[in-house]
Amino acid sequence: MPHADFLHIQHLSDNRYTASELYQDAIDNFSQAKIYFETYLNRITTSKQYQQQTLNRTFTTGFTSLIDAESYIRIAKMNGIVLKLLLGGHKPDVKIDFDFSLHAHYPTLKL
Repeated sequence: MPHADFLHIQHLSDNRYTASELYQDAIDNFSQAKIYFETYLNRITTSKQYQQQTLNRTFTTGFTSLIDAESYIRIAKMNGIVLKLLLGGHKPDVKIDFDFSLHAHYPTLKL
């Protein structure tokens, strides 16, 4: 999230934002993260430097492994879907659970 966006959302308790606006912002951020990691994954796996060798899923380049990038994509995709359901009014009184089975630090949202 850009710093300007972070500063913008600091006052959530003053009711300037509706739940729909917050859901949509979260959906947009998860979508952007998914695209970023898909691009990253595509770039490192098709790089000329690595075309000659087979990459295993724990291959690490830069700051993350292929398996981490794959889990980030899956988390962003699943969280985006859950938030779209909530934005559309699906189960308005449902409690959201956090599932850390895909990654120890980044949860998947579960209805």
